[in-house]
Amino acid sequence: MINIQRMENDIITLSLENRETGKNLINEAFITHLETLVEEIIRDKNTLGLIFTSSHKEFLLGADISAFTKGKTAMEIFDFSQRLQKVFNDLEQWPRPVVAAINGSALGVGLELALACDYRIAINHHTIKIGFPEVKMGLMPAAGGTRRLSSLIGVKGSLRILLEGEKYTPLKAKEHGLIDALVETKNDLIENAIAFIQQYEVIPENEKKRTPSLSAYSKEGQEFFSNMAAQIELDYRGKGEAPKRILNCLYETSLLPPEAASIVESQSFAELFELESTQRMIQTLYYGVNYCRKIGAQKKDQLSPPRSIGVIGAGVMGRGISELLAATNHQVLLLDKDLTSTEMGRGLIQKDLEEKLKRNDVTKFAKETILANIKTLSNISDLAQCEVIIETIDENLQLKKDLYAKIEEVIPKETILITNTSSFSLQSLSENIHHRDRFVGLHFFSPVKEVPLGEIIKGDKTSQNALIHALKIVHQLEKTPVVIRDGEGFFTTRIMMSYIAEGLRCLIEGMSPSVIENAGLALGFPQSPLSLADHLSLPMVEGYLHSQIKASGQELIRDSIDQKILGIVSRFTQKLERLGSRSLKGFYNYSPEPELCDAIKEYEKPKDPTNPISFEDIKKRLFNIQLVETMKCFEEGVLNTAYEGDVASLLVWGFPAETGGVVSACHSMSNELFLQDLQAMALQWGERFSPPKILKTLINKNYNSLHEAREILADALLEES
Repeated sequence: MINIQRMENDIITLSLENRETGKNLINEAFITHLETLVEEIIRDKNTLGLIFTSSHKEFLLGADISAFTKGKTAMEIFDFSQRLQKVFNDLEQWPRPVVAAINGSALGVGLELALACDYRIAINHHTIKIGFPEVKMGLMPAAGGTRRLSSLIGVKGSLRILLEGEKYTPLKAKEHGLIDALVETKNDLIENAIAFIQQYEVIPENEKKRTPSLSAYSKEGQEFFSNMAAQIELDYRGKGEAPKRILNCLYETSLLPPEAASIVESQSFAELFELESTQRMIQTLYYGVNYCRKIGAQKKDQLSPPRSIGVIGAGVMGRGISELLAATNHQVLLLDKDLTSTEMGRGLIQKDLEEKLKRNDVTKFAKETILANIKTLSNISDLAQCEVIIETIDENLQLKKDLYAKIEEVIPKETILITNTSSFSLQSLSENIHHRDRFVGLHFFSPVKEVPLGEIIKGDKTSQNALIHALKIVHQLEKTPVVIRDGEGFFTTRIMMSYIAEGLRCLIEGMSPSVIENAGLALGFPQSPLSLADHLSLPMVEGYLHSQIKASGQELIRDSIDQKILGIVSRFTQKLERLGSRSLKGFYNYSPEPELCDAIKEYEKPKDPTNPISFEDIKKRLFNIQLVETMKCFEEGVLNTAYEGDVASLLVWGFPAETGGVVSACHSMSNELFLQDLQAMALQWGERFSPPKILKTLINKNYNSLHEAREILADALLEES
């Protein structure tokens, strides 16, 4: 579990290597071994110092969640946390120097171990991640992380890091004060650690303890904690109880001695684990994400990475995809409508990287590597050398179809052709494609680097080979894949559009746009309906709504509600030339701060006392329409598994995490009660809320949820060998 080595200079190195899990994760056996070794080392008076490093590619990735979720009681989890607290306290209070030589990612408990050391050195590589991501799973530090972080960088800086749950590069981690020094190689890492220990002056135990920089006893502290409590209520709705518990632990830490503060943290951690909301988040963000990452694992591992990938389109999406591919050592060949546009696109990538370099988001070496991996093309015939081509041009159906016809003239039939369309079905796009078996969808989201999911779309003719190529790319970009069956809007766009369209329906009915927007935020969504429409772009929303109307045969019904919704969006795109957030004007004005524009406020009507619509009504409509549409995706075979629906909803459009995701939310009440609820909503608000047939099937077959009902879902889209 942990390899121990005593060097000639009386310095001990503990190299972490959890062979049981294959990754450096803390479980029962690991902590028992660590306790024994630390106890022996601190009793040895001859030891000059201690270095923690790793024999794996990662330093320490945190706790093994599965070890906690298999029937553990709150008291057992509390005891486990206290064991971690004790061994880390022993390290912190030992008068000899302890160094964390971080050769790979240090997350959660891994960072807590590093904080218990006197000195933290990391290899300066962009693939290494350092941080406290557990808040995104409804959890918080359990081994003294809140106390040590606040005493190291202050309460205010700590709160930001703990609440955001970001994973930082070593360069960024050093900027935040988490790391003391950066080196280039593992040899440098150990040499630097040894040099620190040899120059270290032994400090008495009582002088080694650190003190929080902000106390709740002070006036400044009282104001800060009071203001943050109110802010968390607003900013972290739908994200579980962890943000509140983290703030409370920082508050208590500022008042209590270390021993008492450690008990508060352990209690909070154990209590969080017992909450249903936390269990739902763990179910989706741990088990669900791991399930999705294993999709096609056997087949994609047998596939060699493509030597070169062509990217057509140097707009926002094309540039984002190119930069991410180049950052993961793919050779990218970029092409736009002409060489000038292509070079301009590459120039914007370079400008973006230079800005990131100034902010310490990338190293100079990483910037130069990315740019070296992106070459520009001058002619479509140059794509013949690519093994994979990704199309990212504007959402214009005819434009895309014409482009594919030109591409097919110049590329070999083995080349995989990928579309990044966000809404058009592969069937409608592939009319001019002769070799449809090599055509597959791969929907990235904006911003490309930040959204950790890739939605892979399988058309009726898409081969397993094309599907595996798309999966390989998603895995290499370190994103989580979901595999969706072809259809208008696929899964993610379709559900997001139901949310947007319901908001616009409320608007047509005369409800205040600000009330509609606040209803979306009150549910715990990061973006309200009109704000999300702006983010996706109003032309894209317009195109999707138009295709839905065409498919439903409503083109000639000018007074239909769907036509009125489309009319609002078309007015903004065509008459007012307001296209969304990228152009800084859509339903909102975006300069200097987002604010609903006057044109959208014109739709508000005086309240009708005979037909009052409450704030709760709006919330219920915005929420339940997404659940109905999700169940329809199962009926139609668009969505393949419940896990994929939940994972996609949390990672893409920020469905309230405490629900576990859009599929889990379908079962927040019994199926029978949900059926009755939708029947009542259909009578009051329209047929779109009618209970999907699959809900009745669940009831008839006595299933509690779609997670349990795998055999009534669509056949697997990917054949596992």
